Amino acid sequence: MNKEKRLWKYALNYKKIIIAALLMLTISVAADLAGPFVAKKMIDEHILGIESKWFETEKGSLTAEYKGQYFKREKYFEPGEQKGKEVRVLQVGRKFVFVEDSIDFDGKRTYQNGILGIKGKEDIKTYKAAPLEGDH
Repeated sequence: MNKEKRLWKYALNYKKIIIAALLMLTISVAADLAGPFVAKKMIDEHILGIESKWFETEKGSLTAEYKGQYFKREKYFEPGEQKGKEVRVLQVGRKFVFVEDSIDFDGKRTYQNGILGIKGKEDIKTYKAAPLEGDH
C-alpha cells in the first residue's frame, strides 16, 4: 500500500474532527473578510457620503439642520417624497463647505474668501460657499 492510501485511511478515522476544523476555518476566513467590507461601507456611506446630494426638506427623521433649514441626503428620501432645493457639502483640504447650489462636475477644489473653485478637465467653475464649523 502506498503512503497516500495509508494516510487517507488514517485520516478517515478522524473525519469528524477534520470536517469540524475545516468548518471552523471557513467561518474564520469569512469573519476576517467581513471586516474590510464593514469598513468600506462605513467609509462610503458615512464618511464620503456627506458629499452626496442633499435636498431641503421638512424637519423629520434623517434630517440635518443648517441655519434654520433642514436638509436630507438624496438616498434617504422615500419614493414620492417632496424634495426641495439641492445643496452640497464638499470637503476642500481639511475644511467642509456648504454650497447652496448643485455641482455640475468634480475636480480639483480650492476655497478662498467664500468662493469655492472647482477645476475640471476642461472647465473651471466657482460657487458661493460657506465654511462649516462644529460647535466647540
